[in-house]
Amino acid sequence: RLRSEIGRTGVSAEHQTYADYFLARGSWEQGVRHLLVAEDYVRAAKVVAEKGAEWISSGALSLLASMADSLPNTVIETHPRVCAHRAEVARLRGEYETAQMMFRRAAALLQHRDDREGEAETLHSLATLARREGDYSLAFTYLDRALQLVDERSPVRMKCANTRGLTFVALGEWTSAELEFRS
Repeated sequence: RLRSEIGRTGVSAEHQTYADYFLARGSWEQGVRHLLVAEDYVRAAKVVAEKGAEWISSGALSLLASMADSLPNTVIETHPRVCAHRAEVARLRGEYETAQMMFRRAAALLQHRDDREGEAETLHSLATLARREGDYSLAFTYLDRALQLVDERSPVRMKCANTRGLTFVALGEWTSAELEFRS
């Protein structure tokens, strides 16, 4: 009935209002849901890109996946961290081939946007997949490139050192592993 009274544009405007209300209060999930219904995919992608790491840390993997999957590819290409977060969900779920494909796409998009921190994070994730597959040389290549992209204070450096240490452990190079873990 509301749609017949105010039209599709009016309903969309109502959802925008609801989204603004929830986003202003830090209720990201509800805000994004209203943005998706309003078909404001750009704003939804911005929130998913910004809050995706928090949702992953809190275990909200299905939530993140459903929101990312609701976005058009053209919007994801302009917000490549969405792709990287979706790839991380796939990796955590054991969908390694899908994750690898999505991480490669995200890395290329992040590089194109000159998002060095995001690209480094993505390369680190690719390194973890390469290590898991036993391709230690490729893992080191990804880690080296990731470290070139970030400054000395980046949290990605610690993740890379940890993954490098685990890779040395897999190779039986205990001294090198210990040095990485200590760093």
